[in-house]
Amino acid sequence: MGIDLDDADIESEEELVEHIYEHMKNDEARERERSAERRKSPGQQRAEASAKTAKQLLREIYRKLASAVHPDREADAARRAEKNELMQQINRAYATNDLLTLLETQVRLELIDPDHASKISRERLQQLNRLLSEQLETMKTELWSVQDAFCIDHGLPHASPIDARNLHLVIKHRARELRAHINQQKGFLEVLANKSATKRWLKGQRHLLD
Repeated sequence: MGIDLDDADIESEEELVEHIYEHMKNDEARERERSAERRKSPGQQRAEASAKTAKQLLREIYRKLASAVHPDREADAARRAEKNELMQQINRAYATNDLLTLLETQVRLELIDPDHASKISRERLQQLNRLLSEQLETMKTELWSVQDAFCIDHGLPHASPIDARNLHLVIKHRARELRAHINQQKGFLEVLANKSATKRWLKGQRHLLD
């Protein structure tokens, strides 16, 4: 059956049958993977290959930064604290595929010079541009989500632009609410300052509770 038993620890017929079934199951799983791969369109295969290459590119940049910044290699306590905070930022950027932050950190630490783009290959530059484009689309989606939440919270029409005019309307509305609340509290304090009025108010509250 094409099964190598040299390294198999088999002491009974039951273990042999189990080993054969395990081998057959693994073969079937590999064949399903190969079949699924063959069914993919050229576009899907290119997209997956591009995503894999992009992840490798991010990992490469991350490893260079981690090697340069790692706080355990810093003897000075203050510098170690700074590097620890920077390392946390780098970790967050890598976890969220934030290529822009990683590249900015490389420039800031002088690991690459501003003319670095002119020295890299065309294929690598295309990968960087693709990653940055994907990051831009993600940021646009997040921005629209924040704007929608702002509109809902402040009673603005859906998808209204957050411009100076709309912000002025929001501020005016909020100022009216605050003035009304202040006047209400002033009236309440005036009632409390008068014992007779306070007693009448308390009686009224008891009647409401009853």
